[in-house]
Amino acid sequence: MSVVRDNIKSMLDARMRFLGIKRAYGDVFGSPQGKIVLRDLMRLGGVLQVVHEQGDSHQTAFNAGKQALVFEILRRMRWTESELADLAEERDGGDL
Repeated sequence: MSVVRDNIKSMLDARMRFLGIKRAYGDVFGSPQGKIVLRDLMRLGGVLQVVHEQGDSHQTAFNAGKQALVFEILRRMRWTESELADLAEERDGGDL
């Protein structure tokens, strides 16, 4: 194969993997049980909390990392602002 054809095949393969992952995130976190888990991850990740810990740069970085992981999951879901607000308002016995 030519270099161009190899590059196109590589890009298409990457796109198919991305679509598969996106679909999997939707299947998992779009289900009622997945929403419960996602809300718990949001709580554990402190998405509604300030990450800064006065005088402790290591804890601040750790907190920011926890938030970043949850934000990446939310980004992959590509939900609207109102869908995210609805998720945050739903309760499963725990608070965000």
